[in-house]
Amino acid sequence: MFNNTRKQVKQTLDALYAAPATRRAALTIFAECIEAANRAAPGAWRVALLPDAPSLRLAVNGVPVCALVERGVWFALDASESPEEGLLSSADTWEWTPALDPADLRARSGIFHLADAPIDLWPAIEPHTIRLIDAAASAEIEGSTDADASTPMVVAVLVEALGRDLPSPG
Repeated sequence: MFNNTRKQVKQTLDALYAAPATRRAALTIFAECIEAANRAAPGAWRVALLPDAPSLRLAVNGVPVCALVERGVWFALDASESPEEGLLSSADTWEWTPALDPADLRARSGIFHLADAPIDLWPAIEPHTIRLIDAAASAEIEGSTDADASTPMVVAVLVEALGRDLPSPG
């Protein structure tokens, strides 16, 4: 179990997002994903500060669905309905990443680069991420163990930074 302190979480966020506006945009998106995960699976989501790379990850039933990464937000997207590939592929702020298909959830993934980016790409990404969160919540994933121990301090720092209530991990 990771025993992250408030200071470690804040240092990670500062390292990921130097610009306060970028940090706030990333935290807002991450908070919205946490709320969606809590609606879909109140006891089955976890947030973790990953020790091997400066990032914070949200997982549902052990399936990574969203992560705060350097200057952006990584998403797993439901690919059962084609994401707005034209919009995402033509956006300078989107980067497709190697295919992710946890538990045959038909997922794709990519990074939304927030540095100097308008947040208006989030509405195109959100429904596909929410559908994947819902699919992960209902999936019976054989041998799934959430290797990332939940880090409630991540949520506490988000609450403090955004000034809004968020659910606690299960």
